[in-house]
Amino acid sequence: MVYNFYMKEKLNKSSQCDEDINASIVFNGLCSDEEIKELSSEYWVENSSTSELCIPKEKPFIESIYSLNGKIKILKTEVIMTPALYKNIDDNSLDISSSISNLEGNTATGRKLIIIGHLNLCTTYTSKTTDESISTLNSIIPFSSTISLPYKIPEPNGTDTLEMDFYISHCIKNLKVISFNHCCICICYNLILKAIPCTEDYSLYVKNPCEDTKNYTIEQEPVIYGLCPLKCLKNILSVNNSNNTDWQELFICKHLTIPPYKLDICQILSVNSYVNILCKKIICCPITDSNNPSIIITDKKLALEALLNFKLTYIASNNCHSIHSAHFTIPFSALIPVSNPTNITDRFKITNCIEYIYVSNLNCREIFLTTLLMLKVTNVTCRI
Repeated sequence: MVYNFYMKEKLNKSSQCDEDINASIVFNGLCSDEEIKELSSEYWVENSSTSELCIPKEKPFIESIYSLNGKIKILKTEVIMTPALYKNIDDNSLDISSSISNLEGNTATGRKLIIIGHLNLCTTYTSKTTDESISTLNSIIPFSSTISLPYKIPEPNGTDTLEMDFYISHCIKNLKVISFNHCCICICYNLILKAIPCTEDYSLYVKNPCEDTKNYTIEQEPVIYGLCPLKCLKNILSVNNSNNTDWQELFICKHLTIPPYKLDICQILSVNSYVNILCKKIICCPITDSNNPSIIITDKKLALEALLNFKLTYIASNNCHSIHSAHFTIPFSALIPVSNPTNITDRFKITNCIEYIYVSNLNCREIFLTTLLMLKVTNVTCRI
């Protein structure tokens, strides 16, 4: 695993053409067009991102890249409860007679599948030495995705998806090198992830039995603080609330490094997280036509600037195994369409709800954080 980023330099993306770089590189592990069509069906998601891979100081410099070999490994799958129209707060049943969507056309189904995994890459390159020897760089890129699930799946017997297991069929759709220098490689990738319910006809898709999904669960997971209580989560999109379209879900994934003055991580004990709203204001937006009938075009949006704060408590990797903490602040922004009519001078209240938090240590210095967040906008009426 390569996560010690030494000798980082800014990649000169204009020095080489993307077509010239990738024309001489052999890419292994990519799926075929038939596999892409097979995966792009019900309950699937495409994950696209970029990443920078830097060689450790004991490795020789890069002269040219020969090949990239990619492989996906799923670490964890979990179905969670999300905001929707619930019948009451005492159970998990939904009001399936009426669905709810925001102004961007996203439907609150009440169920989401969280997928945590690694993209393993093996890069073979010609080293920048006198003998031009061949060297390899093994890298791990963490990723996470969500797939919206229905409240119940018709087969078998209308089971609640909250009580079901899912197998993840995966595929690397695309893998390219954007640019590189003698010590760093900037790549982009596209992954396709498909969730297959573990039912009686499961054997039609995979050879392994559904019990393999138990291996996705990671032991000794940290204690999570700051999650939205179930009572609040169920009441965010209340049946009695007439304005249930002004909301947005954010999925934040970050690869973070603990400060240099902190001791190395041996095991993560707990995570405490909260959201701090910095500022919000109404902005005017141009009205454009939409081909999607579920999207309602409005001329006003709420611009939001906020901070995701969390405290990491961990056992240090020293002789006495002392307990330490590290604090992180992740800035984020959102543009939430608001219902008409809305004036620029209107005042709004932001209700935030942290639905899910996942954190794991990649090595003794770096961690991977995933957060699913709901933001609900409510118009505030000022009485004189």
